[in-house]
Amino acid sequence: MAKLLRADIAARRGEAVDALELLAEGRRGFAELQIDEALNEEIASRVLRLAGRFDDAQAAVEQGLACSGAFPLERAHLLVEHARLCTATSDRAGALAALDEARALFEGCGAPRMVDACHRMSLDTSRLGP
Repeated sequence: MAKLLRADIAARRGEAVDALELLAEGRRGFAELQIDEALNEEIASRVLRLAGRFDDAQAAVEQGLACSGAFPLERAHLLVEHARLCTATSDRAGALAALDEARALFEGCGAPRMVDACHRMSLDTSRLGP
């Protein structure tokens, strides 16, 4: 997990090469243990998105969503990351749909601040135009 978190930090700092290397190492470690978790895929998607690897980021989101069915809060966070990815690729409709689904899940989980965050993100996305 430490390598995934370090990859996330590196990506946020704009250190794409280091971020991708740490991400690969972290993912290998979980694969060796045969652990597939939505949180790992959320981190992977964010790192890949920030590194400009949008197709790989989409694959990570899809993998995370596939294993998050029993965990609505994890699924909601993945959907927020999916909305960010859609925004990065100019898919306004996809971003709004992901945020709507995330908002509903956060409401069901009793997470009012995240509901508000989704609402604000939706407003910002709506202003981007078609």
